[in-house]
Amino acid sequence: MNIKNNLLRALLLVALTLMLVTPAQAYFAPSNGQAAALVLGQPNFTSNTADTTQSGMNSPYGVAVDPTTHKVFVADYTNNRVLRFASLFALTNGAAAEAVLGQSDFTSNAAHTTQSGMSNPDSVFVDASGRLWVADFTNNRILRFDNAATIASGAYANVVLGQPDFTSNSSATTQSGMYSPWGVFVDSGGRLWVAEFGNNRVLRFDNAAFKSNGEPADGVLGQPDFITRDAATTQNGMENPYGVFVDSSGRLWVVDCAHNRVLRFDNAASKSNGDPADGVLGQPDFTSSAAATSQSGMSEPLDVAVDNSSGTLYVADWGNSRVLVFNSEASLANGANASYVLGQTNFTTGTSNTGGLSAATLAFPGSVFYDQVTKVLLTADSSNSRVLMYGKPSFSSTSTAAYDGWVLESTATSGKGGTLSAAGTLRVGDDASKKQYRSILYFDTSALPDNAVIRSVTLKIYQAGVVGTDPLTLTAFGSLLADIKKGTFGTGALEKGDFQATASASAIGHFTSIGSGWYQLAIHASDYTFVNLTGVTQFRLHFSATSNKNNVADYDTFYAGDAIKANRPVLTVEYTLP
Repeated sequence: MNIKNNLLRALLLVALTLMLVTPAQAYFAPSNGQAAALVLGQPNFTSNTADTTQSGMNSPYGVAVDPTTHKVFVADYTNNRVLRFASLFALTNGAAAEAVLGQSDFTSNAAHTTQSGMSNPDSVFVDASGRLWVADFTNNRILRFDNAATIASGAYANVVLGQPDFTSNSSATTQSGMYSPWGVFVDSGGRLWVAEFGNNRVLRFDNAAFKSNGEPADGVLGQPDFITRDAATTQNGMENPYGVFVDSSGRLWVVDCAHNRVLRFDNAASKSNGDPADGVLGQPDFTSSAAATSQSGMSEPLDVAVDNSSGTLYVADWGNSRVLVFNSEASLANGANASYVLGQTNFTTGTSNTGGLSAATLAFPGSVFYDQVTKVLLTADSSNSRVLMYGKPSFSSTSTAAYDGWVLESTATSGKGGTLSAAGTLRVGDDASKKQYRSILYFDTSALPDNAVIRSVTLKIYQAGVVGTDPLTLTAFGSLLADIKKGTFGTGALEKGDFQATASASAIGHFTSIGSGWYQLAIHASDYTFVNLTGVTQFRLHFSATSNKNNVADYDTFYAGDAIKANRPVLTVEYTLP
């Protein structure tokens, strides 16, 4: 396919964790060749038929999620329409769309230059106020649909940019005109960013929600002014830019497709027209442009997205039929290696559907979208006419540093707390006088919906070190267990009485190693009720035996809530909504 011409009622377990953590702890943790968890546009992972139906697609290129309703929007390029699907919390494989824009029904696909029509829509974005922005490629315009989560099929757009009205579609290289717009993104400051394929530039519209039809852009990158469209392989030039993304630190990422690279503009909103980029991925410098199938190279990339909580960057590497994953985007050097790859099992394979069409393969992915709320990655797998979702919708919770820590027994047989520490690592085991260490973990679980139906609960802790002999290897200590408290053992703050305070349920399960220093406890269904949906849930860690009675300090240390994000204890709750 020539890119320049063609451009999830079964019950779904929805994983939700409760605050922000790094990918190592999040429900979606990228790994090479990882399989997707859900598919839209096809009934299963082994079909790729293009269709014009309520559940089918034909070369979808854009995908976005409403940050409030969690509804999914797909730019169905060849069908000249945008499909709206139900919330991520309700989707199943092959689900039917609930509404369509650009067409009056689900079986029509003709292109139109009207207030309700579209011609090859390629990119979509839903801003914080629920406005849907659509890059209407062949009509050389951007359409805005207000209240996009609730409007009816075939609804009229509210505003058009790039054209003076809804019936014009001429290309133009001006401050108010456009030529084949592709990427569209609205940042936290309300600025609309548009990547123009045909004009080799990125336009910035300040206070975009207040723009009227055909209003001019406020800034331009990739060109020195609004009337130049020259392609250039330089630090301030572009050729056929596609995807755009602005991260929470104000960095603009631009996919410079023809140069097989992604450009980074720091403090983008304050850049002057034509200012140079500050970094590049896919190439070692700003003057190289060769395509490559490698850990650092790209081939006609189309889109980019960032997980703002972890700084993980995702690139839809179209020509290599893969998605590249870069950890720690803020500190990436020019030409840095990717950390993981999706769609391929390694960094040197770039053929479509390698090994056969499956949940783990891709064929020319057109976009990537990382949902900051549910923490899943979606990609429009264009040539397979489907949208894939990696991971299940999730939030993440780490223990609260101010309230977790260890409590040491007052005497070896007292069963009461004597001393404590709310700083540094957690301790579980005994000291040289055979006094037991217990540790307390505090999680704010109030973000869970009050009507959540819990399906699974897991608690993970990361081993920091060992004093003496590792109790986890000594049968005299027995299993590492946890007690649970719906609410707090005492006042909430760590105190001596937490050592012996009554739990809602004791010894609810034991921890097992899951590799790389992590230990996980899967809580039994009978104890789900003790997860506090409206407040705090606490856990108390201890071994089943109080001591190994050898008059030597033997205890494990685990990272607490004051550790770096990647090492903190994490609680994961899977649930459905009634």
